[in-house]
Amino acid sequence: MEGTPHPLVGLWSIDLLYAPGAQEDTLVTFRADGTGTLELIKYGLHEVEPFNWRPIGKDAVAVESSESDELRCERLGFRIEARKVPLRETVDVVDFSEPIWWGDSRFARDTFDTEARPRRPRKRGDAAMDNPPMQRTGAAGIFSGIRSWFGRGPGR
Repeated sequence: MEGTPHPLVGLWSIDLLYAPGAQEDTLVTFRADGTGTLELIKYGLHEVEPFNWRPIGKDAVAVESSESDELRCERLGFRIEARKVPLRETVDVVDFSEPIWWGDSRFARDTFDTEARPRRPRKRGDAAMDNPPMQRTGAAGIFSGIRSWFGRGPGR
């Protein structure tokens, strides 16, 4: 996959479609090298399904899990449109032709750097473990705003 990046390359999130942010998120990452991950992030749970993908025509891709038989689609159609989402400007939203995880087929593009995302989840207790889902949902920002409103600083 050389040249202009495929339109699906990037990080796609269900949580960005809603506001002010849930305690969970489902993420789909398409990397330019033809790999990707499907992630379910809930409080105390982080499931990751790595996959390989390749374009099939202008508006479809083939997706196949690299670790199990649970994720396989020989032709997954998609349509990307700019849409207004709560608490954000207009973002790209992808609609897949069929659900790809627990009935979910619509995701919004996140501006998080896809290549900086770890390819495998970190294990609890790792010194470098951070909390990108909390930052992404904006929950931390909401609490900072409330603290600032009451004159107690950002709280970070």
